[in-house]
Amino acid sequence: MNARLDSKGQQSMSNHRETIFPCMTLVGHGPVASRSPERRVHTNPKRLINSQGNVIHDTPFTKYKPFIKRKLGGAVTVAKHGESLVLIKKLVGQEGQKMMHMIGKIKSQAFLQCDEIYCMEREYYLIFNHMDLTLTQFTYCTPRATDRQAGAIALQVLKGLLWLAQNFLQHGSINCGTLLINRAGVVKITNAETCMTTEIPCVQNVDDTRALGSVIMELVESGPPNFPNLQVPTDFSTSLVGFIAHSATNAPGSLIMHEFLKDKPTAHELIDLVEIASLTTSIPYPFLDDEH
Repeated sequence: MNARLDSKGQQSMSNHRETIFPCMTLVGHGPVASRSPERRVHTNPKRLINSQGNVIHDTPFTKYKPFIKRKLGGAVTVAKHGESLVLIKKLVGQEGQKMMHMIGKIKSQAFLQCDEIYCMEREYYLIFNHMDLTLTQFTYCTPRATDRQAGAIALQVLKGLLWLAQNFLQHGSINCGTLLINRAGVVKITNAETCMTTEIPCVQNVDDTRALGSVIMELVESGPPNFPNLQVPTDFSTSLVGFIAHSATNAPGSLIMHEFLKDKPTAHELIDLVEIASLTTSIPYPFLDDEH
C-alpha cells in the first residue's frame, strides 16, 4: 500500500517506520512521518517475535530471491540476497502469531535465531541464517560419527536444552531432523515454535535429554536406535555408553557435566563429517511454486 498525504501535506498511512516497543520498529519503504514520541501503534504483542528486531510490512521476495525449497526442520525456502543465503519460514494466521510469540521467547544462541519478520495480510515470513544440513543426513554416512564428533554435537545441543530447562520450557521435538548444522560444524536447534512451558522443575525434566540420547545413538551406530541400549556397547567408549544411559534419567544441568563431555569437543571437529555428508547423501530440491 502506498503512503498518501492529507490536506496538510502530512503522511497519513503506511508504508512507514513506526516505533511500537522501545526496541521494536515497524518498517516500510515510504518517507518517515513526523510523529510525537507518545504516539504508538497498538498491535498485538504476539506478533512481535524479537524485541531487538523489525516487523516489515512487505513481501520478503523483493529483497530475497527464492532459490529452492528444502526440509530443514520443516519446510523452508532457501533464498539469496547478494552472495548470501537465508532460510525463510512461512507462518499463517492466529496460529502463526502464537508460534512467533514462542520463538520470540527463546534467547539461547544454541537456537536458530530469527533476523527479520515480513508481514503480508495474515502471512508471516521469518528470515533465518542459512544452515546446510540436518543431522538426519549424518545417519546415512559412512563412516559414522566418532565419539568426539558425537560429543561436539551433544555439547552444543545441551547448552540450548539447559537454557530451556532453566526457563521452565521444553522443546518436545528434538530429533535428527530438528538439529541443523553448517559447514563450520556449528549446530543449531530449530523449530523453536514447538517449545512449550512446563510446570516441572528443570532438575526433573528429562524428556529433551532422552531425545538427545536417542539422536546420539542414531549418529554413532547403524540401524534404528533401541534407546538407551546400544546394539554392541563394546564398540564404543565407556564414557559414550554411560552418557547415553544417563540421558534417560538426567536433566540437562546434570548431563552437561558428564565425563563424556569433559574435554569440551568443539564444532571444528565436525567439519570433515559435514563435508562427507554433503557429498554422499542426496537432498531433494523441490521446484518452487508461485506462492514460494
